[in-house]
Amino acid sequence: MFANHLQRFRNGEFLTIDLPTGTRYLRSLAEDSFGTMWGASSEGRLFSIRDGVITDETERVQGGLTSIHCLYATTDGALWLGYAGAGLGRYKAGKYTRITIKQGLHDNFISQIAADKMDRLWLAGNGGIFQVSLRELNRVADDLANGHKSRLRSVVYGLAEGLPSLQPTYDTIPSAMRSQDGRIWMSMRTGLAVVHTENIHDNPEPPPVLVERVTVDGEPVAVYDSKSPLRDPELRGLTDLHQTHGTLQIPAHYRRLEIDFTALSFLAPENVNFRYRLEGLEDQWTEAGTDRKASYNHLSSGHYVFHVIACNNSGVWNDIGAKINFAVQPFFWQRWSFQLLLLAGFTLTVI
Repeated sequence: MFANHLQRFRNGEFLTIDLPTGTRYLRSLAEDSFGTMWGASSEGRLFSIRDGVITDETERVQGGLTSIHCLYATTDGALWLGYAGAGLGRYKAGKYTRITIKQGLHDNFISQIAADKMDRLWLAGNGGIFQVSLRELNRVADDLANGHKSRLRSVVYGLAEGLPSLQPTYDTIPSAMRSQDGRIWMSMRTGLAVVHTENIHDNPEPPPVLVERVTVDGEPVAVYDSKSPLRDPELRGLTDLHQTHGTLQIPAHYRRLEIDFTALSFLAPENVNFRYRLEGLEDQWTEAGTDRKASYNHLSSGHYVFHVIACNNSGVWNDIGAKINFAVQPFFWQRWSFQLLLLAGFTLTVI
C-alpha cells in the first residue's frame, strides 16, 4: 500500500485499488475464511475488499469511527477488531458486538491479536500480553448480542512470569503472527516477544479460599486468624474468622458493610477470579473478576450467609469456597418485644 492506494499482486500482475477519499493509511489487513479482505485505517475506518472493489463498511459494521489498531480473522468466520481504548470487537454472521474490561477483558487497548493451536486468542495491549479462550470470547459476544450480561476470564502474563512491562507496536503490518511450530511472535517497543505455547499447561489444583476481614463503617469487626502474634494488637480481640463457626452480629445502626476475601495461589495469583453471593439477599452470583472485596449498604435485619468461590489461572473452580454467617440486628422498634409492648399499651388505652 502506498499513498492513498492499495496494490494487489496476482498472476504476475499488479492491480491498483484507490482508497476512499479522506483515508490516511491502512493500519491492518486480514483475510476472513470466506476470502474477503478487510482493512482498517488509522482514523478508524473499516473496509472490505472483494474482487478488487473496496467498500467502506464502517457505519454498517461498527456504527462509527473508533480508532482500530489491528484486525484478525479466525477460522470460524469471525473478524476480530482491536481498538485503541475501546476493547475488542467481533463481526460474525452479519452481527457486531464489542467486549471490554466490563466483561473481563484485561485491557481496552488491543494492538495485536494472534490465535494458537489450542483455540486461544493472544492479545497484546498497553497492559502487556494476555490470552483469552476463543470459546469464552464467542460465548460472551453471543450473550451481548442477545442483550444478556456475561463475563470472561483473561489470563495475564507479566511480572509473575519474569517478564518486564511490555508495550506492543501497532503501526507495522503484520505485528503479530503464529509460526508453524505453534509459537506466537509479537513485536514490542523494546524488542520481540515469543510465546512458547507448548510450555503452557493447565493447573489442576483449585485454590483454597478464605474470608480475610469484615469491616463495618470502616472499622474491622472480624479478621482471619486474629489471635496470631503477628497481628496488630488492636486486632487480636476481634472475632476470628478462622476458628468461629457461629454467627457474627452486626449492629442495626451501621451504614456500610465490607468483606475482604482472597485465594491462596502461588502460581499466577493475579489470574485468580472470584464469584460471591449473599444468601438471603441475592439469588445470582456476582462475577467479581480479580476484585477481592464485596460491599453492601445497610441491609435489613435478618440472617445472611456470605459465600465466595474462586478459580485458579487455568479456570479450575473451588466450588466449596468460604462462607461466613452474620445477622443484622433489628432496631428496637422492630423487635417483637417492643411491638408486643406497643400492642399491649394500645389495648390498655382502648380499654
